[in-house]
Amino acid sequence: MLIQESVIIQATAEKVWKVLTNFEKMPEWNHRLKKVWKGAQREGDYPAKMQLDYQMGNSRLAKFEALVAQWEPNHRLYFEMKEISVQSSIDRPAKIIEKFELIEHEGKTKVLHEVEVRQSNIPWYVRWLIGLINRFGRPVGKGPLDQLKILVEQVHF
Repeated sequence: MLIQESVIIQATAEKVWKVLTNFEKMPEWNHRLKKVWKGAQREGDYPAKMQLDYQMGNSRLAKFEALVAQWEPNHRLYFEMKEISVQSSIDRPAKIIEKFELIEHEGKTKVLHEVEVRQSNIPWYVRWLIGLINRFGRPVGKGPLDQLKILVEQVHF
């Protein structure tokens, strides 16, 4: 299942990057993230691994281990995530690739966001329906990128 979205933010890529990579504050713009736990440090100033507490709607809280797969300041951030809160031996841990690409042009930044669910316990027909809605539907309410836009545009550095 692949979900893609984008938003144009009235700010430089550097300003967007500062908010995007402030991991402890991610729940302020992504309402599905309940908490982000920083992990071991890699060379440079970013975590190699983090733990995320994630919840979709009224579903159970899921814990994920997120590895930073790509880190290109002001341009690209990729995560590889694996669920570590599997409930039973029947459940398969979810595996997710999440990508953020920043493209700056004339002081504005286009943020491309892609989430690829490679393995999950979501039934195939629900994944199919989500993919169909994502491809042909229109979002209702504010999503994470809309909240990121609001946060970046109101933050003063």
